[in-house]
Amino acid sequence: MRLAQASFLLFFLLFTTVSSWAQRDSTLDVNEFLNPDLIEDFVADGDNNFEFDAFLDALNVYRKKPLNLNKAGAADLAALRMLSPSQVDAFIAHRSRFGDFISIYELQVIPGFTPELIRAMEPFVKLSGDLDDYGIKLGKMITTGSNELYLRWNQFFPRTSNYDIREEEDAPRFEGNPARYYLRYRHSNSNKLSYGFTAEKDPGEAFFKKSNKQGFDFYSAHFYMKNYKKWLKSLAIGDFRLSMGQGLIFYSGFGARKGGQVIQIKRGTSGLAAFRSVDENNYLRGAGTEIEVLDNLSIMAFGSVRKRDANQTTLEGIDDEILGVTSLLSAGLHRTENEIEDEKSIDQYTAGGYIKYELPKLKVAANLVHHQLSIPLELNLKPYNQFYFQGDRITNASFDYRYQFRNINIFGEWAISSNGGTAYTNGLIINLNRIADIAVLNRNFSRDYQTLNPAPFAETSNARNERGTYIGFDIKPNIHWQLSAYYDLYEFNWLRFTADAPSNGQDFRGRLTYKIKRKLETYLEYRQETRQDNQPGNTTAFDFLVPNKRVQARWHLKYNVNKALTWRSRFDWGFSEVDGEKQFGTAVYQDFVYKPIGIPLSFTSRIAFFDTESYRIRFYSYENNLLGFFSIPAYFGKGMRYYLNLRYRGIRNVTLEARYAQTLFPDAVAILSTEGIALGNVRRELGLQMKLKF
Repeated sequence: MRLAQASFLLFFLLFTTVSSWAQRDSTLDVNEFLNPDLIEDFVADGDNNFEFDAFLDALNVYRKKPLNLNKAGAADLAALRMLSPSQVDAFIAHRSRFGDFISIYELQVIPGFTPELIRAMEPFVKLSGDLDDYGIKLGKMITTGSNELYLRWNQFFPRTSNYDIREEEDAPRFEGNPARYYLRYRHSNSNKLSYGFTAEKDPGEAFFKKSNKQGFDFYSAHFYMKNYKKWLKSLAIGDFRLSMGQGLIFYSGFGARKGGQVIQIKRGTSGLAAFRSVDENNYLRGAGTEIEVLDNLSIMAFGSVRKRDANQTTLEGIDDEILGVTSLLSAGLHRTENEIEDEKSIDQYTAGGYIKYELPKLKVAANLVHHQLSIPLELNLKPYNQFYFQGDRITNASFDYRYQFRNINIFGEWAISSNGGTAYTNGLIINLNRIADIAVLNRNFSRDYQTLNPAPFAETSNARNERGTYIGFDIKPNIHWQLSAYYDLYEFNWLRFTADAPSNGQDFRGRLTYKIKRKLETYLEYRQETRQDNQPGNTTAFDFLVPNKRVQARWHLKYNVNKALTWRSRFDWGFSEVDGEKQFGTAVYQDFVYKPIGIPLSFTSRIAFFDTESYRIRFYSYENNLLGFFSIPAYFGKGMRYYLNLRYRGIRNVTLEARYAQTLFPDAVAILSTEGIALGNVRRELGLQMKLKF
């Protein structure tokens, strides 16, 4: 494996040596536009499905060829990732009523379009220019455009015990070395065509040997077209994503959830999208297309066949005879003998589509998805999971809608599964006036509703056994101040994995923000969540529910010292209380982001200190990382962490990056991670990346 690592480093050096000095690469730094709170909320809730690469790619495309606001559709506006679904709807409705825009600052009359938002959009939009380019031939789109190649290597040190030789066996616990390898190529022509491939090897997985003689453990390829002809709205071949309605039957795209953006409760535009991530679970493999059969009426159909990891049950004494699977796996790790045995155990067939009628102020759609497994799913039945999906096939159907009435956006979805279970979600977003917005959402998922790929706006993401009501508001009395808050009350009418009786909970979050344009942003935030769970340590014959309470308070500051230097500070405090027992914790960090004008070298850095009594009270903090990549570690225990990212753009069409991070636990003798146990009290990470444009 040293040979493979050396090959990667040699590739870096070759391109560095043969490239000539030239102007700085204009690649966009997504961290200038991304709200880190958005990703922190996802990871804190255990969801890693945010497709960071897709966000970065969309903004880079629109920076090179700005989006014409007088012709853009809802899908184009949503791809900016700067507008909420309700803002997209309000924009389309306003343009339909009043006609084309003359100045970008006319957007201020649309509810929700603040001067800050309009300034952020400016580099990526325009108001006139190109005619509809439906006439461009496919061959020209394939052979002309831009190409990008990413090579990335990173590794943690010291390596854990899972890489050591076991006494009883002459083989390592993990097949491969501790390095992660990432390779990605993409060709794009404007925002209409994209094709390419992605490959990744996770730490511990073999590389060109043993179970991975084909090289990387995961390969993905896509070909995607959008608006190639007026009637051809999209075409996806290979690996792709699909989003429907409000996420009750299928949603593999990015969707808002409870967090700092309290008004963003509505799922975005439905449809097909290219898959360029390394998420080995949340995608489809096959083909899909959406065509416009009549004005405002379109039909989408897709089909997918792919292998799934699953826990197997076999006939005793006959390993090759798989009788069934007890669970579908989503980690995508194939390092040990057991993980490799479960790899690609079954085939999953998925097909479906929708019929959609859409006007500027109205959208209605009928959706259908059917899944079939090559081997039936047979759960190890427990009281809490007796209503979960079992068997080899399931069908879901739904009806979703959206209607814009003046300053009110109404939306929702009603769904049913083939076993008779039902689910619905309905919401509205109201722009009360220029300074206040309110959002309300009600959902009800029956305990026996079943589906394989849901992603609704809710307390849990599985769209079953939950009903609740969410209320959020956002008040901006002037350009400096903003007050936002939400309250969510929910209940579970059946048992859960951590609750042996029907239970309930509530969640509150409030934030007060102060801004000075392009200079300062600071906020105070308070969050409290209380949910009923089983009493810990209970030894009686009866299970008792007790409140599981978590409180966190935060102060955050971002200050632009000058055009080149940004300083960020954060202080977190909180406690967790279960059955009267409290555990406290604090975390603080300082960030410096330095991007000098006219110099090709920039850096970002952080130093953080944290002290918490256990993992129960932990703090998630977004970290700047290599381009197209993000990390949000959980700070817990007692320790210190720092990192330094270097980025060099002094070579024509080449971006070189390096990252070093270190976490110190002064009182530890060993550190436990997902890769096993590493002796010592220090955990280090080194990463290298090259991006080549041609």
